[in-house]
Amino acid sequence: MRGAFGVCGNEFSPADGVVVDVGFGCGAHSDVQPDTTSPVAVAELVYDDGVDLEPVGK
Repeated sequence: MRGAFGVCGNEFSPADGVVVDVGFGCGAHSDVQPDTTSPVAVAELVYDDGVDLEPVGK
């Protein structure tokens, strides 16, 4: 029985914490919705082409 069944340990799966058939797995591959927000705070984009820089030594 150990080779045919297991416990799903995928928090994104509807079968999380449930004994499942090995052939079924957790069944979460198509149910997972990825988080589209960045975990890192991102500042607004600044474009610097170097045109407004002061010349060095003058």
